[in-house]
Amino acid sequence: MANNQKEVLLEIKNLDAHYNVDGQPVSALQDVNFAIQKGERVGLVGESGCGKSTLLKAIMGVLAPNAQITRGAIKLREVDLLQASQEQRRQSRWNDIAMITQSALNALNPVHKIGDQIIEAIQSHRDVDKQQARARATELFELVGVPPQRLDDFPHQFSGGMRQRAVIAMALALSPEIVLADEPTTALDVIVQDQIFERLDLLQKEQAFSMILVTHDLALVVESCSRIIVMYAGMIVEKGPTHEVVRRPFHPYTAGLRYAIPDPSAEYEPISIPGAPPDLSQQIKGCRFAPRCPLATSKCELEMPPLVSSLASDAARQTRCHHADQMDQLRDRFHDQSFWQTAKTTS
Repeated sequence: MANNQKEVLLEIKNLDAHYNVDGQPVSALQDVNFAIQKGERVGLVGESGCGKSTLLKAIMGVLAPNAQITRGAIKLREVDLLQASQEQRRQSRWNDIAMITQSALNALNPVHKIGDQIIEAIQSHRDVDKQQARARATELFELVGVPPQRLDDFPHQFSGGMRQRAVIAMALALSPEIVLADEPTTALDVIVQDQIFERLDLLQKEQAFSMILVTHDLALVVESCSRIIVMYAGMIVEKGPTHEVVRRPFHPYTAGLRYAIPDPSAEYEPISIPGAPPDLSQQIKGCRFAPRCPLATSKCELEMPPLVSSLASDAARQTRCHHADQMDQLRDRFHDQSFWQTAKTTS
């Protein structure tokens, strides 16, 4: 029998991290586990502050000075990047793993020409002269749909969409195997967003890199990602094939995200999830979503549910919920705002 299993490029194992704020640890990531296969695109979704960007920065090796990884492994193939030397991490950054940031304006140096910045990035990792590096920069601008003559412009001379294309070009300069896209079109209008993602789709097909796409936009993930990872308060609460997870969520938070999307064809209004994420400077024994969950019981408050298979027939579907077995019966109630108003921890 043929083995259709794709090569695993990146594996995150048991990752914990926190920020030191006023001398106190604030949990940022806890028990994060997943793998990325060659050529796939995985969507990472959740509310602001849930740990998505921290996770990408941990993978990239660019966490803030007050952040600390306290447990786990980040394996690029079989090499644990957390155990690598600073020089090994530097070589891996942009060569193997590259990042497209939220703000293109912040990613580019305003006092240097964009072309010079790309050329410098290439020459810092490749044994090429300036002419060869500029030829590569020209090729990259053509790939992302920017006229090559704009290489001699400064960032302020570009529109928001053009700056984002330039940042994508810089991320792809060294032909990385993995691209981390941290809400790459947040500040752009809808038309430009569509253009950027069409270009990313084309580039990914041509260059066969893997991508982790961080976004608030669940509809975008449904449209463009084969797998989805749902995060809440620093933890993965559900993951699996995108269309299956969105069609049949087994975690109440995922159901809330699903029914918060406006749907003109639906007979219900979009819901909003009451309450706010927990204070992660405090120790939390149980499920972090329990105070906002209409299914919560005292068990949820006292015991952290493990991330386990949602379906006996599909190991790829995993959920962190004590009541996942009730979701098939109750799922349709999650589009009713009044059902969410019952959220409380009961016995």
